[in-house]
Amino acid sequence: MDNVSTTQMNHICSKRTAHAMYEGLASTHEDMAFYTVNNIENLLQTAKATENDDLLKHLDTLKGLHDRMNEFPNPDFYLPDVHFKTIISNSLPRSW
Repeated sequence: MDNVSTTQMNHICSKRTAHAMYEGLASTHEDMAFYTVNNIENLLQTAKATENDDLLKHLDTLKGLHDRMNEFPNPDFYLPDVHFKTIISNSLPRSW
């Protein structure tokens, strides 16, 4: 209990055992990971390049978001390359 923040303490103060405290913290952090991945996926889906945009910068942004998603240890959050390619093609201007 000495090594948790004040906000984390809210999730463990009612727990009776160290195991229950750990489970409470793990669940909280897992939920936050889900929200983070959901936000990254939303950014990927809504990123659109226009005719005047720097295409390399746009692709770098998409690649950075893709890499962030795939860094999570939970394999359920992994974004396969084939899906990422679809996101890229949908983000380009129609003239492409």
